Formats: sequence, C-alpha cells, structure tokens
Amino acid sequence: MLGTFKVRMLLAIFIVVITGLAMQSENSSRHIVEPAIRYILTEDYGVEQKISGFIEDIRRDQAGPLTPSSGNIGLQVPCEFLSIEKSYGWYWNDKKEKQEFSSLIRLKVHEKSQVRPVYDGEVSQVLEGNDGYSVLLRHEGEFYSSYGALHEVLVERGEKVDKSSILGKTGQYLLFETKDKDGPINPNFIFE
Repeated sequence: MLGTFKVRMLLAIFIVVITGLAMQSENSSRHIVEPAIRYILTEDYGVEQKISGFIEDIRRDQAGPLTPSSGNIGLQVPCEFLSIEKSYGWYWNDKKEKQEFSSLIRLKVHEKSQVRPVYDGEVSQVLEGNDGYSVLLRHEGEFYSSYGALHEVLVERGEKVDKSSILGKTGQYLLFETKDKDGPINPNFIFE
C-alpha cells in the first residue's frame, strides 16, 4: 500500500510540474493543457461525499477499533483447501489462446468441505447454476463475498451470518470472489 501511495504521489508531483511548465510557455502546449485542466476542475468526482461518509463511519464505529482496508485483519480463509487452481488477475487461456481476466479464485478442496464466511454479514442471494449453488454475502461498507460451486447450501437469503457460521459444503472446488460497489477486489492476500 505504501509503495503504491509513493508512486501515485510522485506521479501527481510530476504531472503538476509538467503542467506548470506547459502553462508558463507561450507555445502550443499551453493550448492543449488549458482545456484539460478546465475539464478536470469542473468534473465532480464525489470526493466530498466519500470523505463525509468516511467521517460518519468513524463516528458510528468509535466503540471498536478501525480495521485497515488493505490488510487481512479480521478476514478468514473460507475453507480448508488443497491448492489454488486459478488466482485473481490476468492469465493465459490455452483453449482460447488469449489473455483473460479472472475476478475470482478457484480453490481445489476436499469434497464436502465446510465453507464459512470470510467476515460477518448477511446472505444476499442463494442461486443454483451449472457448477452447483452459490451464496452471495453482503458485509459492512458495501463489501461483498461470493462462494460458488457449492454442493450443498445451509443458509437462506436474509440470514445473518458470522465467521463461525457454515454457509454450505463444497463439491470438488470452490469459486471465491470479493467485490464492492465499484467492482472486483483482489482477494489473493486472504490465502497467503
């Protein structure tokens, strides 16, 4: 996280310096930079709402400690697994002979392994598909986790679950995914 922050900060400083130099020049680069700056300054990125929401969350949760969003503190592995067959991220698909992106992790497991939530939440959906059943949990802060390819489901929609609850039992593998309102989140750190 810190390394990423440093890179972003250096990139922001570099952009500010280049923009400042371009604005001071009398040549055509100023005519390119001015409209871009005008667009950036007039665009609403919702920063004020995000900051006020963050402050409200802190006030509401002052009784308990804050959990860093980049760490796995408080998160648990959903089940015992033998190996990770596919990780989150880009991979080469041999059948299609091209790069593809996987937003989920495929875990090789013992059949009928018990699956538990990575964090406390509420059952948002229980679906049946080609690979078996899937359970979608909604956690605090619009964070979701999905558990797919289940052989058996032991929870119902709307049910509150904690980390000791058993969501269901696996087939030969488990498909696991995490996301928020903006899209998929890399859950690889949970399995390190």
